[in-house]
Amino acid sequence: MSQILSIDTENDELVNYGLNDIWGFDVNSSGDIFIFKHPLSQKDFILKFSGNGEFIKSFGNNGQGPGEIQNPIYQRINLSNEVCVVDAVGRKLVVFDENGDIINESKAEVRISGTGLLLPLTNGNYLYRKVERGGGKWDFVLSLINSNFKEIVELGRISTANIRRASQIKYPFPVLTWGLSNMYIFVGVEERGYDIHVYDFEGTLTRKIRKEYTSAPFSEESQRRAIKRWEDIGYQSEEVVTPKSNPPFQHLFADDNGRLYVATFEPGYNTGEFMIDVFDTEGVLFSRLSLRLLLNGEIIWQDTPTDSWVTVKNNILYCIQEKESGHKKLVAYEIKWQ
Repeated sequence: MSQILSIDTENDELVNYGLNDIWGFDVNSSGDIFIFKHPLSQKDFILKFSGNGEFIKSFGNNGQGPGEIQNPIYQRINLSNEVCVVDAVGRKLVVFDENGDIINESKAEVRISGTGLLLPLTNGNYLYRKVERGGGKWDFVLSLINSNFKEIVELGRISTANIRRASQIKYPFPVLTWGLSNMYIFVGVEERGYDIHVYDFEGTLTRKIRKEYTSAPFSEESQRRAIKRWEDIGYQSEEVVTPKSNPPFQHLFADDNGRLYVATFEPGYNTGEFMIDVFDTEGVLFSRLSLRLLLNGEIIWQDTPTDSWVTVKNNILYCIQEKESGHKKLVAYEIKWQ
């Protein structure tokens, strides 16, 4: 892979356009890049860049009116190249075209929370994620729902203790991750191990992708970071329980050709890099990449937009990286398959 682009949040010119952080991003089929700002931003939430990294425009006003957004908890480009924004406060789904013009605004007839996801698919169904609370625990549930917002099939579920009530916190939280190609939904759940379930857009389980793996240790540095993060919000170190090893993967994503990329916790070739397994359209492992990418590293938060921190379009891999200064940059690499 060779780097071909970098969009840096410490670039003074880009800061003047409103880019001082990257909450998430996505890329359309033409290579245009859309960077999403933090939900608490007071101005336009979405910045559009050309494939060369040149700023084009901003859109997605903060407000309560038609097409305006109060708290955009989820943003993503669907397979029709539409920018889809879920507004938690307004309880609505706003869809923009690639120029930032409003295509549609509809009421979300499902529960929307801080970890919400409501992504329109090409057949009229939605990929939906919600949180169920009760019995002293939180369940994060990924499902496929139809155009009437009725569940077709549950795709994956993880459970964690209600951190407001638990005497001990097992951390990191379990992993529930997904990827989307032009035909399939790939779902990974930590408790299944390295066993990726592949569904079509009607909710039919079409195959399973499995791999033998060796767990990467949950390092002492990771433990220190986890404990410090909880101490920063008022918990004591003895209340935080960390594992001896990491899950089999930390994230899934797919490209427009149907290849599946599985970001593991296995250290890559260089410091700060992770190994990424790449499977072809038949589910056969055919390549591995070593890449530095920010998915909260080894510390997984369920309320952060890791869904939109890495993608592949037209054999170009885009990802978020953290600089030594702590600021983020978006980096693109051209992939040349052998």
